[in-house]
Amino acid sequence: MKTIKMINVKDIKPYPGMEPKKDSNFIKIFKLAITGEIPTYYAKVPIHLIQLFDQRFLLKDKPGREKAIRHLGHSIDQQEGPAVWVYPKDGMFILSDDYFAYQAYRATNAEFLPCFIMGNAPMTGLETVEGPLSREEVCNALGLVIVDN
Repeated sequence: MKTIKMINVKDIKPYPGMEPKKDSNFIKIFKLAITGEIPTYYAKVPIHLIQLFDQRFLLKDKPGREKAIRHLGHSIDQQEGPAVWVYPKDGMFILSDDYFAYQAYRATNAEFLPCFIMGNAPMTGLETVEGPLSREEVCNALGLVIVDN
């Protein structure tokens, strides 16, 4: 018989080598997007305009990598792949999270990546541009509920 053990959230640690560098700019921008202080858009971004924040973070040889990419690849093939969160910088879109999703899209030879773009950016060359999204739409995309006090 298996039992469930309660642990403190602070005790949860990533597998060694499974955590990319922290992007403090992403964290700041993400908070501004959630609070509605900056605009957020949804668009399909050409994959060649996506720049990884942590260029050295590679997912090959990581535990569960192949299974995760295969699962995400199936979702992508069914047009149900996840959107990733990016912010504009110097004509590119910086991806600081969602490295598994990025690699899965690359593995399926996708030309575009569905993105939530946090902040104002040139929309030239993007497809299916929507927005700016309301704060409620941004929070819903994250599975969050706005509770007014």
